[in-house]
Amino acid sequence: MIRQISRMIELEVGKGSDQSRRASRHVTQINTANKVLLGASQGIGNAILTTPLIKALTSLNLKVDVMCGPTGLLNGAEFVFEGMPNVKVLPEEAWKDRSYLLGVQTMWPFSGMENYVAQIRFAPNINKVWVDGIPAHEVDINMAVARSLKYAGATPPLYCNYKQVPDFGQYRDKKNIGIHVCRKYGHQFLANRQMRNQMEIGEELVKQGHRVFIIGHEDAVLPKERVLHTDFVYCLGQPLPEVAGLIKELDFMVNEDSGIMHITAAMQTPQLAVFGPTSDVKNAPWSDVARVIRVDLDCAPCQYTERATNCCSNICMDIDVSCIVKHVNDLI
Repeated sequence: MIRQISRMIELEVGKGSDQSRRASRHVTQINTANKVLLGASQGIGNAILTTPLIKALTSLNLKVDVMCGPTGLLNGAEFVFEGMPNVKVLPEEAWKDRSYLLGVQTMWPFSGMENYVAQIRFAPNINKVWVDGIPAHEVDINMAVARSLKYAGATPPLYCNYKQVPDFGQYRDKKNIGIHVCRKYGHQFLANRQMRNQMEIGEELVKQGHRVFIIGHEDAVLPKERVLHTDFVYCLGQPLPEVAGLIKELDFMVNEDSGIMHITAAMQTPQLAVFGPTSDVKNAPWSDVARVIRVDLDCAPCQYTERATNCCSNICMDIDVSCIVKHVNDLI
C-alpha cells in the first residue's frame, strides 16, 4: 500500500499537471521594493515636464530608473535627468534583464514596459482628460500618477541638468536677451510652430541697448546670414547642458514652443513664449516668470484636431516684431 501511494505521487508530478497554476491563485504579493521603472518618450521638453513627477516619486522614498532605448528618450533628452537624487537613466541592456514590481508611464509612454514590470500606472490620456472638461497641463497630467500613489504635497518645480558658464561676468554691462532659432522639424505641424523674424527682433533689441544671444543648432543661422547681423553673440551647436547653463545666466529669453522653452522654465529665467498651432494649455512654460502670447485666430491652436494635419502654413505665428519687442521690454 505504501509503494502504491508513492508511485501515484510520482506519476502526478511527472506528467506536468496544472496544479501549480491552480495554486498560484493563493500567492500573496507583498511590495517591498523601493524602485520603479519610468517610461518617458518623446523629446527634451517632455522629459523636463516629467521631472516634477520624478521628484514626487523620490519624495515617497522610491528610486526611479528611467527607460532609455531605441523607442524611448529622443533628441539627447537623457542629459535632463543627470544629477537628480535617486534617479538613473538606464539603457536597454541594463533594464531588460531586471524585473520591477511597479512601472510608471508618463503622458508619453515607453512602448514595451509591460515586459519588465508586474504592475503599471499610466498618466491619463490627454484627449480623455480634456473631453472630461479638465484643462490640464502636461505637468498636471503626469502628476496624476503621483497623486494615485498617495503623494499629497505641492507639485515640485522642474529640473534640468546644466553646466555653469565660466566668466559670464564680462556681459553684465547690459541686459542679455536670448532668442531661440530652430529650423529643424520632423514634420509640417512642428514646422508651423516656428517663430518668425527672429533676426529682426534681435536687431530691434540691440538698438534699444540690449545684448542679444542667438541660441540654436549648428546651422540655425547660416554664415551668410551672420555677416548681415554682426551685433549678436552666436551660441550655436553647443551641448545642451552648456545651453542650459547659458540660459540660466541670461536676463531674458524669447522662445517658440520647444525644448529650449522648457529648459528656460527649468532655469527659472524670465521668458516670452510665442505660441501658434500648439496648445498653451498643455505646453505653456511651467514658470511664474513666463508670459505666453498668441494670435487670436479661430483655427488656433489646432493641436489634437484634424486641422493640424492639413495646414501647411504658420500664419498663427505671424506676430509683428514691434509687438514682441514691446512685450520683452515690459517684462524685462
